[in-house]
Amino acid sequence: MNCERCGKESIIRLTYGPHSLCQEHFEYHFEHRVRGFTRTHRLFDDTDTIAVAVSGGKDSVVALNLVRKIMPRNTIVGISIDEGIDGYRNLAITEAVKNYEQLGIEYKIVKLKEEIGSTMQEIVQKTHENKWKENSCTFCGVFRRKYLNAAAREMGADKLVTGHNLDDETQSLCMNFFNDRMEKFARMGPKVETRKLKEWVPRVKPLYNSPEEEVELFAQVKGYPHYSDACCPFSHGADRNIYRRMMDEMEMKKPGTRFSIIRSYLKMKPLLEGIGEEGNLQLCHRCGDLSSQSTCQACVYEERIRAAPTAPGMTPLQINAMGKKDTMKGLPILNGNGR
Repeated sequence: MNCERCGKESIIRLTYGPHSLCQEHFEYHFEHRVRGFTRTHRLFDDTDTIAVAVSGGKDSVVALNLVRKIMPRNTIVGISIDEGIDGYRNLAITEAVKNYEQLGIEYKIVKLKEEIGSTMQEIVQKTHENKWKENSCTFCGVFRRKYLNAAAREMGADKLVTGHNLDDETQSLCMNFFNDRMEKFARMGPKVETRKLKEWVPRVKPLYNSPEEEVELFAQVKGYPHYSDACCPFSHGADRNIYRRMMDEMEMKKPGTRFSIIRSYLKMKPLLEGIGEEGNLQLCHRCGDLSSQSTCQACVYEERIRAAPTAPGMTPLQINAMGKKDTMKGLPILNGNGR
């Protein structure tokens, strides 16, 4: 299969075109799309201090490197959240730091253990021991949002970049729509901000319309250090897995479905104004973070977690065994061929 633009051997076939591209033209295609999207949606201003949330995975690493390239005159800083998951987050943050150092970027690592007294690994163990209804992703998402915003404010950021890609966004749209979470559905998009409270650092997503497969390939061909082994050992219980499989099947049968969903949502978004929770937003009376209630969800969870006794430490494999989970790969095992 040859590149449709120059005739060289292609490295990828984009089924939604379809297009076949060599490495040179794939790199151009990917970067040109991100640049165009960033400009069209006015994600950045020339005077912005830009914080980039970097987990060490492909998405955040690509976002960091491209934002640095696209906005060369802006101050760029990095933020990594260390949830404390042995054999996973420590390895990913090592890759994040390699990127920070290669780019000469100031960075901050926020350790969950220091902020709330427990690692995510210990929280999952407490969840099983106390039979809490929340899964690991619920706790993790709430704490990551809080401490990313706090670190971005501390570092003087005007914008906070996250590495959400096209696959992530379509899954989230379906999750919120199918579960009747219209307030969250209305607030989604490539730029999430509030006009009411300056304490919230606007979040922007330059990879919003970049398919996950292409993000991974771009990271590989550019040689960006990134973590690419097994995903979080506790993510097998996430509802997102249901929507991931659904969207994967739809995309396989009808290429371009994800792009169609995003385009439809962006056309619909102006009609959703007024549905979101911005009118209810306030500052948490305990920590001062943004919340739709007097006490933010992070503080509610933290109080419960601190009150629960900490048992002797267990490995992720042992913790998963407590919940009778059968995989460490982050996705449910459906049958022998993975379908």
